[in-house]
Amino acid sequence: MTINDLKEKGLIILECISGSRAYGLATPTSDTDIKGVFLLPKEMYYGLDYTPQVSNPSNDIVYYEFGRYMELLALNNPNILELLNTPKESILYKHPFLEEIKSELILSKLCKNTFGKFALSQIKKAKGLNKKIVNPIGKERKDILSFCYINYENGAIPLVKFLEINDLHQKDCGLVNIDHMKNIYGLYHNPSLHYAGIIKIICLTM
Repeated sequence: MTINDLKEKGLIILECISGSRAYGLATPTSDTDIKGVFLLPKEMYYGLDYTPQVSNPSNDIVYYEFGRYMELLALNNPNILELLNTPKESILYKHPFLEEIKSELILSKLCKNTFGKFALSQIKKAKGLNKKIVNPIGKERKDILSFCYINYENGAIPLVKFLEINDLHQKDCGLVNIDHMKNIYGLYHNPSLHYAGIIKIICLTM
């Protein structure tokens, strides 16, 4: 199911301009975001071809299946509540029966959690972006060791960190399979026994 399919089959029941352009906050470089709702035929809704959401590759255009739309409204999802309350001048098409869905019938105390979590996530993103701007980190090419972890003090830490803490070199390590435990190995270290090294062993077993 694609956006073209939705349009050609006349399945779209709500289509709105969203984001900055819906509220007069757009800049010359702003994208035009489109959100909407579609209604599936019975054979697709109850069959094996059910599709809860259709979007373009960049997610600038997103349409939600009506059942999914109502489910997210019931959860007071911030993005879906915004879609429900889109300014009239930004509504491109709206089926008359959608007028029966009123904000006052949807809003609940769930907003406290959904909007609170949304706000916190945006704050975290902003803080993370600020750190990257103030303290830019050069791109580091990761190798196999970067994706390996080791059991350590009732938890797990990156293998690279474990080797650093214990002043060990991966080339002096050896691995052995542990029965009945997939992708988990016993780790041995001895610079005088000429083990094959962690990276070489893993490459051979992949």
